[in-house]
Amino acid sequence: MIKRLGHSVREFKKYAIISPILVGIETFIETFIPFLMASMIDKGIIPGNLGYVEKLGGLMLIGAIISLASGAGASWFSSSASAGFAKNLRHDLYYHIQDFSFEDYDHFSTSSIVVRLTTDIMNIQQAFQMLIRAAARAPLMLIFSIVMAFTVDAQMAMVFVVSVPLMAIGLTVIISVGRPLFKKVYQRYDGLNRVVRENLRGIRVVKTYNRATTEDKKEDQASSRIYEVFSKAERILQLNSPIMQFVMYGTLLFLAWFGAKRIVGHTMLPGQLVSLLAYAMSVLQSLNILSNVFNHNHPWNGWFAPGL
Repeated sequence: MIKRLGHSVREFKKYAIISPILVGIETFIETFIPFLMASMIDKGIIPGNLGYVEKLGGLMLIGAIISLASGAGASWFSSSASAGFAKNLRHDLYYHIQDFSFEDYDHFSTSSIVVRLTTDIMNIQQAFQMLIRAAARAPLMLIFSIVMAFTVDAQMAMVFVVSVPLMAIGLTVIISVGRPLFKKVYQRYDGLNRVVRENLRGIRVVKTYNRATTEDKKEDQASSRIYEVFSKAERILQLNSPIMQFVMYGTLLFLAWFGAKRIVGHTMLPGQLVSLLAYAMSVLQSLNILSNVFNHNHPWNGWFAPGL
């Protein structure tokens, strides 16, 4: 399915490639700045070396400007790529429908085809934009942060060997449970769209035979079916936050407790602890971003109607 959708990128492929590259530059600089900050604290602020502080401060300022420019460029290229991809996909899908046989038209309801051409393409556009930005940023941030954490202090960074798998397992369970529910939501949107369309097409009959109450009940039932599944899916998805916070604050508590002991014992510098805390936040938040991408970007999960 993804391979078939990829053909619609066409002339916007270069934008889709440039965006992750800029995201990679932005992410690398963001993870390198805490390393410079640790060096500034340990070798500049504590000893009172003002020249060293100014030197690293200027370097961090330049890095921040480059990171800002890369982030803005990635946003522009990803927006252009996703909008162009949606335009091409809508064009391809519309002309594909023109080639349907009468048997195909009997197989697919009109409401389903309308949803495919409107709501589904809009969601795929958003999914594609997140794919070339957030889905590219999160694993890069995860890798860069862990590497830099081991560079700062390999012994303290071993906490990530425990915390990252714990959070990954929890988020994997949430994804496996939540994805099928999101598929059901969009299947039930087809039902609601069909009810509304039938009501609008037969509005004269409805008013003539006083069927408004019956049509209202059909709409209420269709809406309730969407509410039941969507609310359940969102409740499961909200488990992301407590799991992330539990692991994140546990990791921060471990780093702060044992880091303070090592600082008192003169086996660790304060700046190293500051950078490790920053990397801990980056590692755990990157996993949370990945879980949101996989849960919310259900258009890539194959719920497109077969044959379309």
